[in-house]
Amino acid sequence: MSKIRYTFNPLADIGLQLLNFHKNTSGYVNINDTTHDTNNRVVLVPNTDNVLPIIADSVDDEFAPLGRKKDDVFDDNTHRIKASVVGEIGLLRIRFTADPNINNRNCTIKVDIGTDETPIIIWDKTIRLARGAGVDTKVSETLSEFKKSTYIQNGARILVNIDGDCEVYDFKVNILTVNIPQ
Repeated sequence: MSKIRYTFNPLADIGLQLLNFHKNTSGYVNINDTTHDTNNRVVLVPNTDNVLPIIADSVDDEFAPLGRKKDDVFDDNTHRIKASVVGEIGLLRIRFTADPNINNRNCTIKVDIGTDETPIIIWDKTIRLARGAGVDTKVSETLSEFKKSTYIQNGARILVNIDGDCEVYDFKVNILTVNIPQ
């Protein structure tokens, strides 16, 4: 009969501690707006920063970090993404479908952490909706975030500006938290 020997491995022990730490400080919340579907589209005001009116009526927060729930990361009334700790690092993925009424529209997506009166744009990107009038274009953008005090104070809202008549629908926001400082 052979004996099983256990040898203490300090590196493996540290690895398990790090794994448990990151399991508590990393995770994701998926927010899906099932209200604004193909039959209930949002008409955007052309050449204006329109707040994406996300309704978080389908949420997956089972794997959110530190036991957070949807209300900890998203405000349904202001349509703002929330953060809780200065130095929180994460990824934000914004997805929606755009249906322009005129060919070759430009769509600018922005993330604003300012107030309604004083916007503070921390990220923006312009893409071309070149598929044609009346043709749905799937829009998907991912950005990294480092959250500071202004983000925590105001939250972040997603703005969409299209240089012509356009309807949008099928909003999805994925909030991945990579690290929450302890």
